[in-house]
Amino acid sequence: SKKMRAIAAGGLALVSLTVVLGCSKQPPSDLPLTEPVARAKALEKVPGTVVHHELDDEDDRWVHSFRIEPSAEPKAQKEVDVDARSGEVVEIENE
Repeated sequence: SKKMRAIAAGGLALVSLTVVLGCSKQPPSDLPLTEPVARAKALEKVPGTVVHHELDDEDDRWVHSFRIEPSAEPKAQKEVDVDARSGEVVEIENE
């Protein structure tokens, strides 16, 4: 029935909202590495075009995560993670 579908959809929306809000952590305000500086470090390692950026909490470490289309391989994408405290490039992987 329409009523049952509406209840099911409402329940799914509530579960989805709970999962999204429950998993998101706010980054600390004292992270020293800004996004533009982290972007420059990522592009030093993988020259190209940044198509996506996120600030993520990965394994209890805040990282600026960049998805880059490398200049040398325009159809490929690489993810470059830069530690938001130290500025170290901690991971480069193919997407």
